[in-house]
Amino acid sequence: MFVYGGNTNVPGGWVQAWAILSGVHLDMFIDYHIDNPATASQAFSSDWIKGTFYHELSHASQYVQAGSSWYNNFVNAELDEQYKYPSGQYNPYGTGGSSNSPIIALGEAWAYHMGFYLANQKYNVENSLKGDAEAFVQPALSDYSNIGNDGFSLENFTPALPNDGFKWIPKGLMLDLMDNTLEPTRTKVNDLVSGYTIQQIFAALQSDVSTIAQFKARLLQQNPNNPTNNQINNLFASYGY
Repeated sequence: MFVYGGNTNVPGGWVQAWAILSGVHLDMFIDYHIDNPATASQAFSSDWIKGTFYHELSHASQYVQAGSSWYNNFVNAELDEQYKYPSGQYNPYGTGGSSNSPIIALGEAWAYHMGFYLANQKYNVENSLKGDAEAFVQPALSDYSNIGNDGFSLENFTPALPNDGFKWIPKGLMLDLMDNTLEPTRTKVNDLVSGYTIQQIFAALQSDVSTIAQFKARLLQQNPNNPTNNQINNLFASYGY
């Protein structure tokens, strides 16, 4: 594992740096430098750092589950988007409209879910603002004091939020498969699905599952007895899938 913590300019940019680091067989590369000084005090708090590690370790778990061929396709898709968008609104995942987008949407949905979900298990009483202020609608703590900040970062993810360049990544979908709570009206997500477990979600992330649609189909195939399956199409459609 390699953790980089500075603002050093790398010749050739981060795509070139990634290629160089790949040559020395690093298992994981985590960049935790701060682009926005306004969030610096939050980004080095324990919940933020652990959430980042949980996110990245979730990618590693998908490598183990889906295999090296799937994971190579996923990494190459993200590197391609980073090459096309080295900075700005669509860095590092792209616009959501390319041939790379389906596998990115699936891989990042899993990682965002696990990053926030696991951090919430540890830090569900923290009072610092969680998530990306542009990507998540942040309600008052009093509205969701029972689930913690990380939990409502997922629960309040809004697939149609105009200023979120990555709203096409269904970051709240997997929590919606699991929970049995009332969906906030502001998200416009139709969530009448519940009862799925992390183990069931992970089991569906197989080597031949590279899109959100394929993930839904495998989830239904493997779990035909979930009593809320008749609502699963509405849930996925709320996220644009």
